[in-house]
Amino acid sequence: MAEIEKETGKKVDLRTIGVSTSTLGPVEVDCDKQGENVSGKWFSALVVQVVPEPRPGSDEISKAYGDTWVGTKGYLKPDGSYQRARVFLGDCCDGNSNKLTEAFIVDIPEKINIPSNQGAFQGTENQMPCPPEGAVQRRLTFTENKKHPGITSVSSSSDGQYLGITAKDDNGIEQAFLMSPSGDNVRQLTQHKTGIQGNLRWNPQANQFCYVCDNSLFIYDIDKEKTYMKTKKSQDTPFALIWSGNGKTIAYNRKIENCKGLFTQIFVLKVK
Repeated sequence: MAEIEKETGKKVDLRTIGVSTSTLGPVEVDCDKQGENVSGKWFSALVVQVVPEPRPGSDEISKAYGDTWVGTKGYLKPDGSYQRARVFLGDCCDGNSNKLTEAFIVDIPEKINIPSNQGAFQGTENQMPCPPEGAVQRRLTFTENKKHPGITSVSSSSDGQYLGITAKDDNGIEQAFLMSPSGDNVRQLTQHKTGIQGNLRWNPQANQFCYVCDNSLFIYDIDKEKTYMKTKKSQDTPFALIWSGNGKTIAYNRKIENCKGLFTQIFVLKVK
């Protein structure tokens, strides 16, 4: 890596996304004395292409992060099969060379050990690792011309049918939006007067997600197209929301103060 950066004069150690599988067997490497090279039981590959300097107005990205799997088995393709994929945030450049964060998706091939024409997936002496064959990434959102461009988070429903994003509306308030894994049918769901705090967390058993707004916990039901306020406003902001596997309970953290100081505590909410 250091040699590549020395030769190119550019930072190439960029944040990207990788996946692992146990189906391709262990990976044996020559271990060095420093312990930096170790053998692995799973096979891993980087699946998102990043570049040091994205071209203004292009879909090139310099950083990939905030990623999650699309559904439990992927999204439904027109032929009726499911495609495994990860959705993520990517930092690109608008037409004026300003940083712009958009939503991207990358298809994950069944076999991640086949090199593509981009280069070797394990990297070489003068090239960083490249995505394997079939790891196709595409941009989902195009917010450059909005009054408040960019998005702050992206997540997926458990069935892979919906993607939820958080972004500012025309009033500059963080709201929840919905779209399909193809990037179509984008629509605003919430109309809060204060911004959503943190990410959307999806119910694993239903088309619902929970989130925090104005220090209160809310649930949005997509099928009913309705928002439900579940907790009263607290002095501190609830965080680290998570649903139980059966979708009947939400656990979250809050900071509670006592005579010894401020401590993070766990709360649970039964969903009716």
